Amino acid sequence: MARGNPLRDQAGAVEKWIGICNDIDGAKKLEELQQLMMGEISHRVKNSLALVASLLSLQARTAGDDLRAALQDAAARVQAVAIVHDQLWRQADAKAVDLAVFLPSLVLAVARTAPRHDTVVRIDPALVSAKMAVPIGLFVNELVTNAYKYAYAEGSEGEVRVIGTTIGEERYRLEVADQGRGLPEAFDLTRATTSLGMRVITSLAAQLNGELAAASADPGAQFVLEFPLTPRMAAGPG
Repeated sequence: MARGNPLRDQAGAVEKWIGICNDIDGAKKLEELQQLMMGEISHRVKNSLALVASLLSLQARTAGDDLRAALQDAAARVQAVAIVHDQLWRQADAKAVDLAVFLPSLVLAVARTAPRHDTVVRIDPALVSAKMAVPIGLFVNELVTNAYKYAYAEGSEGEVRVIGTTIGEERYRLEVADQGRGLPEAFDLTRATTSLGMRVITSLAAQLNGELAAASADPGAQFVLEFPLTPRMAAGPG
């Protein structure tokens, strides 16, 4: 690495240069080794989570209907954590995550599980901490997965939209919507405590200090979360 500055005469003409060269070969090799180790660790974590998800899915095959559904949902959520983790370590900067890069990659990975649906993603750029990116990713994954499973009749296809919009410089708006059957009549997000999926969604929104709203669209359902880009994160479950 070379640095240099010119020395000029009274007229401003360059008389000579003074510079210094530093050997940074060792530092670069150390950086490359750290990146290699991070990739290897991430790969092992992802494989371990995928193994847990597979074991849950295998257990679900021999369970009764209610337990089978619970185990399948648990397997899907473990797989979601693996996907979020995999997307995060691929970011250029592990401390600051650009939602315009992170969320489309995440949604694309989830969309591969439901190829019959048309998934639309439009995300404004915004930098958030890695700590924030995790609940944001899990929030989007939960809603997108729910839309694939419940918005449309079995065997039919439809559109699922994920839209991210900056609000000024300090807030962000996330919308996940579909064009399906809509929410149940008299649906109340604050009272949807019997659904684990809704409890997960509201818990993640609370971690982000966000304001969550849900409504039936015409047609379909729409979930909207507004949150500060640099909040004081609320404590997560446990």
